[in-house]
Amino acid sequence: MVQGGVTQLESPPTFHPSSIMCLHSTSHGGREGTAGGTTEIVGDVILKGKRQYWGVPNMHYHQGMQAGENTLNLQCARLVLREMAQGPYNPDTFLSDYVAYMTADPPAYNDTYAESYHRGFFDNMQGGKDLHECGASTHDTASIGGGDNCHRGAVLGVILGLCAADREADALSMNPF
Repeated sequence: MVQGGVTQLESPPTFHPSSIMCLHSTSHGGREGTAGGTTEIVGDVILKGKRQYWGVPNMHYHQGMQAGENTLNLQCARLVLREMAQGPYNPDTFLSDYVAYMTADPPAYNDTYAESYHRGFFDNMQGGKDLHECGASTHDTASIGGGDNCHRGAVLGVILGLCAADREADALSMNPF
């Protein structure tokens, strides 16, 4: 019999030995510091109250979260799944929910970090682009975190890929409820 495994959840520490969050932009997607956009996306548009943790060497990406809290990406995946459970995936409804969730004041989430594709999306939105055109191609576009390949960078490419693959065909009955 195997003993051990996870016995409790713990909050993340403040220190992360290999964090590169200090290199990431707070005004647009990417790793180009704070130069670029005219609005501080981190702190003013999304991640309200979290700007002071950016630009600090070795700051943990999820510092301040409580044990068991879900990261921002998992919360966004939940938004997609909720949309899917309501019937065929509707990009307009999802984008509206995504923007409302990410820009809520006070924030509806406690994470400190938003990946480049989130920051780029909101930089483009602040620049006046249509929400369907706000996806940003950044250094992590092709990663599991970069949703640009499936729905213009809104969130989590894998989940959105599954949603978009057959959203017109209700025959698969994506609504299990």
